Amino acid sequence: MIRITLICFAFATLTGCATWEEMPLHEKAFHTMNVIDTGQTINIARRPDCFREVGFPTQQLIGSHPSETEVYLTSAAFGLAYHYGRKWFDRKVESAPAGSQEQGWWVIGRASLFGAILIGKGATIANNADIGLSPWGNGCSEPGSF
Repeated sequence: MIRITLICFAFATLTGCATWEEMPLHEKAFHTMNVIDTGQTINIARRPDCFREVGFPTQQLIGSHPSETEVYLTSAAFGLAYHYGRKWFDRKVESAPAGSQEQGWWVIGRASLFGAILIGKGATIANNADIGLSPWGNGCSEPGSF
């Protein structure tokens, strides 16, 4: 867990976030869920005899039995992509004429994309918990024990 915490602090520094309070709520939710998912995926790396990565797109990126380094790098990449994707959408919304249909489409697109990402991340965490993956464990555990 210490490594995950250090990654979070490094992420905040790299992205220029001065404080947690400055982040929009949906981004806070994503990063919180990303840390939990990373902890669960670390257990896949530590216990290939018990678990394998099957989630999309993670399995395609790091394989069924990733190393801890691959897990941390993928987690950081997802965090950076979410953060900079959000900033890109925010710029598009702000640059469109206020109250215009164009601005409305950017708002809908942003909400739809990030809403789907949050739902997917939450479903992944819940599924991982159902099969016994805990972000705080270090091995095989009983299904449903988070």
